[in-house]
Amino acid sequence: MKSKHIGSLLMLYEKMNRQSKPDLYLQISVLKMIYNTEVENFHEILDSSLNSGDTKIRSVAFTILCSLKLSTDVLNLIYNFIVDNINSDCSTLRTKLIFGLENMLRKCKKLSSILTTFLDRLHEFVSSNLLPGSNYQRKITSLKIYLVILKFTNNDYVSYSCRHLLFTNLLDSEDVRKTCSEILVSYFNVVKEDKIYLNNWMKLGLNLCYDPLFYKNESGSTIIYTITSLAYKSGLQIDIFNLSHSSVSAYILDLAKKQEKRLKDNFVSNVTHGTLYGLLDVLNNLSFEENSPEKNKLNETQIEVMLNLIEDNLNLMLDTLSSRMDAEGKTEAPSFAQMDDALSSLRISNQDNVQIPTNQFLLNFIWINIKVCCDVASKYAIMLAISDISNKQYKNTQIKRCADMIADVLIRCRHKGAMEATCKSLGIIIKHWKESLNWCQNMLTDHINCMKPEDEISRRSAGVRYLIHAIVTNNKITVKDCIKQLYNIAKENVCTDIDTIVDLPQARAQHLLTAIVANASISTGSLYCFMEDMIMLCIDKLNSPFWTIRNAALQFFSSLQVRLIGQNRLNNDCWLSHLPLEPLLYHFPRLMQRLQHLWSQTNCKLSSQARLIPFMSLLKSLKLQSWSLLSSDHQQFLKSLRFNLWSTGFALEIYTIRNMAAQAYANTIQVNEISSTLNQISNEILKYDGVINFSEFKGFNHLHGLMSVYKYLKDVYFMEFNQEYQVFKIEHKNLPPLCKSMYISLNCKVLDPLPLNSSIDHILVKQLMIKNNISQSLDLSGLIEFYMKADKHTTICFLKCLKDFNKNPKDVLLLINKFVNFLDVDDKDILKEIIMNIDVLLNMHLENIKIEVELEADYFSAILQKCALCSEKDFIAMLPVLSWLCPSKVYLTLLPIVCKHIDCDLYDSNDRCSSSRSLYYFKNLKDDVRVWNAVVELLQDEDIDVRIEVTRFVNYICYNCSSILNPYMCLRKMFEIEIVSSIINPKFAFNCFWNQLSEIKLRTEFDETINPFFNDQSNVYQEQSNIMKLAFEGLKSLIKANDNLDYYKEVVEKCLNTIKSECEFKHTFMDEDLMILDTYSSIHYQKLYYKREILVLLNFNDYLNMFFPILDFIYLPIKF
Repeated sequence: MKSKHIGSLLMLYEKMNRQSKPDLYLQISVLKMIYNTEVENFHEILDSSLNSGDTKIRSVAFTILCSLKLSTDVLNLIYNFIVDNINSDCSTLRTKLIFGLENMLRKCKKLSSILTTFLDRLHEFVSSNLLPGSNYQRKITSLKIYLVILKFTNNDYVSYSCRHLLFTNLLDSEDVRKTCSEILVSYFNVVKEDKIYLNNWMKLGLNLCYDPLFYKNESGSTIIYTITSLAYKSGLQIDIFNLSHSSVSAYILDLAKKQEKRLKDNFVSNVTHGTLYGLLDVLNNLSFEENSPEKNKLNETQIEVMLNLIEDNLNLMLDTLSSRMDAEGKTEAPSFAQMDDALSSLRISNQDNVQIPTNQFLLNFIWINIKVCCDVASKYAIMLAISDISNKQYKNTQIKRCADMIADVLIRCRHKGAMEATCKSLGIIIKHWKESLNWCQNMLTDHINCMKPEDEISRRSAGVRYLIHAIVTNNKITVKDCIKQLYNIAKENVCTDIDTIVDLPQARAQHLLTAIVANASISTGSLYCFMEDMIMLCIDKLNSPFWTIRNAALQFFSSLQVRLIGQNRLNNDCWLSHLPLEPLLYHFPRLMQRLQHLWSQTNCKLSSQARLIPFMSLLKSLKLQSWSLLSSDHQQFLKSLRFNLWSTGFALEIYTIRNMAAQAYANTIQVNEISSTLNQISNEILKYDGVINFSEFKGFNHLHGLMSVYKYLKDVYFMEFNQEYQVFKIEHKNLPPLCKSMYISLNCKVLDPLPLNSSIDHILVKQLMIKNNISQSLDLSGLIEFYMKADKHTTICFLKCLKDFNKNPKDVLLLINKFVNFLDVDDKDILKEIIMNIDVLLNMHLENIKIEVELEADYFSAILQKCALCSEKDFIAMLPVLSWLCPSKVYLTLLPIVCKHIDCDLYDSNDRCSSSRSLYYFKNLKDDVRVWNAVVELLQDEDIDVRIEVTRFVNYICYNCSSILNPYMCLRKMFEIEIVSSIINPKFAFNCFWNQLSEIKLRTEFDETINPFFNDQSNVYQEQSNIMKLAFEGLKSLIKANDNLDYYKEVVEKCLNTIKSECEFKHTFMDEDLMILDTYSSIHYQKLYYKREILVLLNFNDYLNMFFPILDFIYLPIKF
């Protein structure tokens, strides 16, 4: 940073520090740029930022921390930050954590003693995080930190126990197992003495490859790849695996061939006993991955066997899905109904089988096998394409064979997952195959020219779209020819006597053109020469008598519009976001001529007005840049366009078109014309002032159109000149509601009379008047008094408008007190709106203003009963305010209600967030374990907003503040005795901590969407193993304090029989030879380990013998 910039930043920093409430993110960001630890409040701001509840602030603070001069204190701060943020579900923060640590180590030329001590602690910590029960965030971040440690320390942190721990995590989710495999292959070795160990892992990997569940196949594939790579890297021969084949790849190929034969013999029976997915995935990784030690190990004969296997397997899968089609003598891709019939008939024919899989299981099995077959074929073809094989004919023949196999899947299948995966595989082949042009052109010609109405239905050939997509996006030379062919088909006339059920070639051609135009990888330049023709085509086809063609044209036009204007601009009415109008005038003259022609044909019929939609939707997003630079012809066209928009467009019956016409007119006005145009429109509108019938009366639609364009231009005037334009005044009493609401939105001084009619259009008028009244009022307190005396509907309307209004912070306290005075209202709906208004006001300044209200217990109980009459959702939303209002005498009544709604299995994140906010107001309640339990539960919630909100409670009991903090840091503090003792006494604390060791929570109901790697928990963020560790540390602290030991012993003694029964738990091994427990068993034994340690600390030595039969298992999950 240059010195002149440093001076400016220091001035900015000093100015921020003088603010009453400076923005912490801005402060820490400026500190990062200044890079000077001597500035005022540096350490105070850094400490606040490191503990902030905002992940952006913590990310920047950690970057600064890692750039400081290393010392014991700095390294301790870094270590504590990693501990408190390693399981953050913000990926950006976790990435910054890795980068910061890496940059810190990179700066160190040699490892000092303090840095070595730091790395020892860090290694021990990340290793403990790889134990069963940790969530995904903790595991993946720990593995990446381990990678950084190994990168800068070589083999200092490589051991047998770490190797085994990494191997066990190969059974975890995809990112975790891939990172473990990378670490093992890069930094670890094996020796001959590991033969039994490696063979046990090979056996487990093969067993998993045969498992019917795909994620177990992937784990098995990763295991086999990893141990094979390790063996080669360590200089061992593959005979260490007791194989008689030339390579592991050849062995896997042989197994795959046998499995494919079993599937052919009896498909349904063998589906549950083994899939080809795992074996082919192993073959794919070993034979074709860039860094695989067995790349190119398969000879030509084995390659031929592999291709035959893939071809046969694809045919088997596709034939299985289309068996009903074959019975009907049809060749196109089967519909989902026909696939379901085919699979049902298969299951019926195998009734003698005890375990018959469901149709969904069979379909998943088929598509996942199709996916891997195409992936293997693609990888092999790419390997050939980039190789320097001299036999070009053999090379191209083999690549063409692979491409044909994959294209055949797209033609014969319509399963979306299979089509997307297959399209990706085919696209990669085309991209790398230099001689692909002829194949692509032939494929396009064959499948575009064959589209006939009598035998083509789009739902049965959806894969053709993916086929064309793969070709044109990866071989750009084919784009123009493809568009020409599709355009020629799309523009053909349709016979009027054709069956409308059939999806016509013209419609299909438009759908395919839509896919091409919508593809971001195809440049606009290559499409621009066709753009006007395609737009004209859409406009013609939007008038087709056939719905299928109109529907296709509508979708096609949307994609063309996005391509021309851009998605963001298309959805943005902002004046500054519009594109220039001039290119449309110069490049699309036929389009403009067609618009001129349409104006003359537009009449009172809705169909004639609807034809303007495509033109108006384009024009509303384009803005005239310079009138003087236009040619005379284009100036004449714009004059004509303005006239037609004014005379016809503003008076159209269809609201949407009328509104777009107003935007289009405003976009043709130059900045220097805005004022005069607004005056002209005002004069025209004033003709309607109190008069309905006059000689030039064009109807109220025309008046609404004029008001709409006035509104757009008025907004532009404010944007350009930074001042409001003086609005006209008109008698609005006799205006229809739509025009009246538009006028009221223009003129904020229109406050009355409020309409008495309760229809929807009059309700909008009332809302706008009330909003004007609120915005103009200098006494909101008096306004509340006024509207609270009105009828129910008006009162509720006012309260809803006030809730959304930006209030002056100075008025918050006054408004809250005013609303509290109306809590005795009888109507529950009005009471609900009052409470929600208080909620908004409390949220505005929760961190700054200490607002206290003293209500009588009986009075509050009556309010609570009234609120309980509302819907459950509304009642839960009111809980934060009810908790704030709650007198201390009624705490015990309200607390169970608040705690009831923290269950993530029963209540959504909004409900839990309300409970989380409510708990803050129980901060002064002492010795109620329900508060502690609820806070600990919510700090582990899977929704970040819920976790963040409850940190206010922890911040208050720790620092007497109410701002948000880092949730995990708060969770750790809830197990620290000096913190916990402020809300519950040590005896209660001991019970709370002990109970955390006594339960292993599982989901209560089956939900197939739950990820299998999370121990069947409904809350995927929760970490039972880590909570047990925190509870154990808390228990140790209580026991070492030597207070209440007799009570602690009494509590534990009552549980001895329970512990004894827990020791009889029947564990489950994922693999007995390798002593790998399943997650549930691992967590169970971790619990028993901690309980045993507590018994030792409390001198229950006579009872330790109950653990003898399971000692090996108790220590198994915590070894590293």
